Amino acid sequence: MFTLLHHARRRAAFAAAGSAAPRSAFRRAAGFTGRTLLDAAVLGGGYAYYQHEIARDPSFRETMKGVARPAHFWVRVFPVYAHYRLVEFKLNRTGASPKDRDAAFDVLHDKYAPIALSIILELGGLYIKLGQVGATRADIMPPQYRAAFATLLDNVPALTGDEVRALASEALGKPLDAVFSEFGDTPLGAASIGQAHLARLADDGREVVVKVAYPDAAARFDLDFATAAKFVALAQPEQLPFLKEMRAQFATEFDFAREAWALTTVRENLERAGVARKFRVTIPRVVGEHSNARILVMERLPGTKLVDAVLDHYADVARAMGMSLEELMGAGAAAASRKRSDMVAGTAPAEQHTPSRWSLVRGTLHMYLNQYLGWYAAWAWNHTAGLASPKLAVAYPFVAPPLDGDELLRTLFAVHGHQLLVDGLFNGDPHPGNILLSRSPRDGHPEIGLIDYGQVKALSRSHRRHLARLIVALADEDRAAVLAAMRAASLRSEKGDPDTLYRTGVMFLASDENDMGINVQQYSEILAARDPMVAVPDWIVIALRMTLLLRGLGTLLAPHAPVNSAKLWRPIAERVLAEIGDEEGDGEDEHAVVVPPHY
Repeated sequence: MFTLLHHARRRAAFAAAGSAAPRSAFRRAAGFTGRTLLDAAVLGGGYAYYQHEIARDPSFRETMKGVARPAHFWVRVFPVYAHYRLVEFKLNRTGASPKDRDAAFDVLHDKYAPIALSIILELGGLYIKLGQVGATRADIMPPQYRAAFATLLDNVPALTGDEVRALASEALGKPLDAVFSEFGDTPLGAASIGQAHLARLADDGREVVVKVAYPDAAARFDLDFATAAKFVALAQPEQLPFLKEMRAQFATEFDFAREAWALTTVRENLERAGVARKFRVTIPRVVGEHSNARILVMERLPGTKLVDAVLDHYADVARAMGMSLEELMGAGAAAASRKRSDMVAGTAPAEQHTPSRWSLVRGTLHMYLNQYLGWYAAWAWNHTAGLASPKLAVAYPFVAPPLDGDELLRTLFAVHGHQLLVDGLFNGDPHPGNILLSRSPRDGHPEIGLIDYGQVKALSRSHRRHLARLIVALADEDRAAVLAAMRAASLRSEKGDPDTLYRTGVMFLASDENDMGINVQQYSEILAARDPMVAVPDWIVIALRMTLLLRGLGTLLAPHAPVNSAKLWRPIAERVLAEIGDEEGDGEDEHAVVVPPHY
């Protein structure tokens, strides 16, 4: 600083006098040394003051975080966005064919999907949650990105065991060993707002799952969402209504007491209606005395994630046929390096990463024929040689019923349809990682466990009526009734084009299939370009997301049978309309499910 002032003074003197007086080498060296020492003293003093005064000020630290996180986001993301826009501009200028456009964008997707994942992991927080949503949204996310983001569904960076133990003890307000006799250091899973650990209660020895909230998750929420909203407004403005409702819904996840209430209420609803028993569905019971806004303790449900259970079944079928899983999938060596999470994320058409219908049927018959042969062999032995002496009798091998993907999918739609339309309280986040599959120890029948009820939405009687009308109209493929139901539900497009609006309704609540023969992402972009939606009520956004996630499961469970959620839900919708009436009445804005006031 003093060096710069010196040179400025010398230049001013030179300009005034036209020349500068010569100085000795000693004076020049001494002046340079003195100015350098003064510069060092000023800079060092400023740095010391910053470290000991300013940097310790909490408000200053928060201000710097508020600047640093958005800046980091834009520095990393904007070059990627600019590259996409540049390629799009060149393609539009040259009039590239659809095939050439797809090829050009595939190159960009291949390049930037891993970079996008690294940005998400660097920033954490909300960006992990948005990445998890993207991993299951084939309507808006290219397959390369879904494959990259799939790791976020069950492999998010987590806190260490010591760190989470300290947080759990603080949340409980007592030492950890006063509540748990065992507490696992390795997390069962980690997400954007917290992580879950296996533990055992000290008082009764029950095995439980403990969810512990991250202390800084809520503080970064608004800042990150404001940044994300600016980017979405720039890149995909038609997604802003969905982002707005997601913001409101995600905000509820920070209160684990609300999730405890939701788990208990939804479980009681399903049990009271007989749905839980009929479809063999379980929701974990909450240990209320040890749960609060920052920690959630609930019973551990048996089973493995639906994704792993189904793919394990495919692997068993393949072994029974004397082949590998990849050979059964029909993808050869290329599938050998594909991760399970990549398969489920929908990184390729269903026929490229699921068995053909005939190979699956043939393999299942082969597997169960082998099992039944073992059972009949045991029966024959026990009724011949085994009759001579009980000591010669052999145990009968257990033969579990086949895993029927179509039945599992129908069960999931039935259970969630009941939550949505009958109870008006439903989980808006039924992605594959939140569904467990186990076998009954009594008869081997598949049983389903539903976990993670942080994104629960409550609907009023009027909302349920609007949804039921729309679902019935879509199931009947009654174009006029669909348009009338959409207008009544305040779903409006910019131009009001009947054909585009009808197609959008089908895509929202019925089917991913379309007469253009393209994937749902491209189809939604075409519809948005023709006549973008300008009004999508907040209350329906999470219902649409739930529908999309359930339909996405069809890729894994019933890949060769197109899923139409409206047709599956039509019986429930008709029953709801018969019970609550088809006409508006008093008190329609009141929630059928009373959410506790402090939530």
